[in-house]
Amino acid sequence: MNKLLSTLFALLLLVVAAQAQSVDDLLKPVTRTYALKNVTIVQKPGTMIEGGTIVIKDGLIHSVGKNVTIPANAKVLEADSMFVYAGFIDALSNIGIPEPKPDNNRERPRGEIRANPPYEMAGIMPHAEAEDMVSTSDKEIEAFRKLGITAVQTVPHGGMIPGQTALIILAGDKAADMILLEEVAMVGTFEDAGRVFPATIMGVMTKYRELFGQARQYMAHEAAYEKNPAMPRPESDEALESLAEVASGEQMMFMVAPGVKDLYRAMTLERDVEVDMIMANVKEGWRVLDELKAAGKPVLVSTDLPKEIKEKKKKDDEEEAEEAENDPEMEALMKRKKETYDSYVSQAATFAEEGITFAFTTMGTKASDLRGNLQRMVKAGLSSEQALAALTTTPAEMMGVSNVMGSVEKGKIANLVVSDKPYFEEGSNVRFVLADGHVFEYDTSKKKSAGKSGESLSPGDLAGEWSYTINVPGQVTSGVMTLTDNGGDIEGTVEAETMGTTNMQSVVLSGNTLTFNISVDIQGQNMTLAYELDFTKEAFEGKVGVGSYGNFDVSGSKIP
Repeated sequence: MNKLLSTLFALLLLVVAAQAQSVDDLLKPVTRTYALKNVTIVQKPGTMIEGGTIVIKDGLIHSVGKNVTIPANAKVLEADSMFVYAGFIDALSNIGIPEPKPDNNRERPRGEIRANPPYEMAGIMPHAEAEDMVSTSDKEIEAFRKLGITAVQTVPHGGMIPGQTALIILAGDKAADMILLEEVAMVGTFEDAGRVFPATIMGVMTKYRELFGQARQYMAHEAAYEKNPAMPRPESDEALESLAEVASGEQMMFMVAPGVKDLYRAMTLERDVEVDMIMANVKEGWRVLDELKAAGKPVLVSTDLPKEIKEKKKKDDEEEAEEAENDPEMEALMKRKKETYDSYVSQAATFAEEGITFAFTTMGTKASDLRGNLQRMVKAGLSSEQALAALTTTPAEMMGVSNVMGSVEKGKIANLVVSDKPYFEEGSNVRFVLADGHVFEYDTSKKKSAGKSGESLSPGDLAGEWSYTINVPGQVTSGVMTLTDNGGDIEGTVEAETMGTTNMQSVVLSGNTLTFNISVDIQGQNMTLAYELDFTKEAFEGKVGVGSYGNFDVSGSKIP
């Protein structure tokens, strides 16, 4: 085992000669059987087993319960007394699909092409399929997976109709390994095309009506042609073919409608084009509560919340109160601001109270904000069971995959989240995530030698060159890490003897802890190495995670 891990890591860092053994063999885990014992198993909202055991075998949950026999070949994960949940499902986002780089060199369209542009130029891509764009190198995969998200309904970026979604699992060495379901749903937005028609919201509404009208005509023409092949053959149109599936009810449609105006537009459009739509990325649904309740359909609630209004110091409160007394308009404004903030944060709790079914979408949410935002919703009245349902059972039901995910039951895909305390409790930490049976371990321990408790460092403190050593069983690898302060943001590279330099991704400095990923390509197969390092101004210690192979100790010091 030590030899395998040592050889694997050496390959990943490209610091030793290539081995005769194939890459495919090296990437196979030592075992695909794992066990979690003496854990609190939250099988689904409201159903719990204390002191239970879970056995995972070949990517599936093999057994769950109190009196479960652990196979001799199982690797027991160190999760004693922790809490286990079904892996979270992101009901709609772009995770797994890298954002395309903007083309700033395009000439401004003129004449006919501006009034009647090609579909792609207008951002109308109903025939675009997410499964064709999924990439294992997307930096959001690891950022959200370490929070507990194991499956995502993902959609291409941008445009009025960005395309069709795919349900993917956030694990796999190749994009094809990640895809569970293709062409799950269509997604629409109210994003205009800017330089060409439709360039206004009125134009967007008009274009939707036109497109669905054309899609129905296309359907009618095809039906007539099937009955009478002697008539002119319908001209192929991928976009209209895809929209015809929505118009006929074969495929559901999510309409991205964050604000109250978007919601009213979506409801109007739904009536006009006679297509059932599920409101998605909803932020101001509390303003149209009666309409959403009357619709009787699930809603995708945004996890992107306004910036938290923090309590002010007593002195500030007194000064503000004095100002408010002298300025009634300011007092009224402050009151409205607080009421609006409270409505945003308590939206999910309000939906739950009113019986509106909802799932969560992380569209537009930063990974660094997700845990805190969920906890704010719980503080605002959403119960932990309701929050868990919105992340597990509800999205699974919406996508028709309750038979394979959404709860911790025998025979389901081994998508699990393990936290050291109840997940929605402040101070809880995710320790393990299992996605499709692949184990990802996250070490939350802080070494005293790496920095004083609570010590915060700035990007400038870390700027410079650092030597590092990684301890892998059977060998030690070393190299140089370079950090730079780019206007308050940290950027950096990791260098080893023969690999040149590799750019850091998803770099975050929190206090004295620096986290980042690097991606290594091995003969066409992408692997992500996740670093978590605790710094002083002179040295650091921490871990590097290599997917299901576990974590390895890293230490280093600043080069004078």
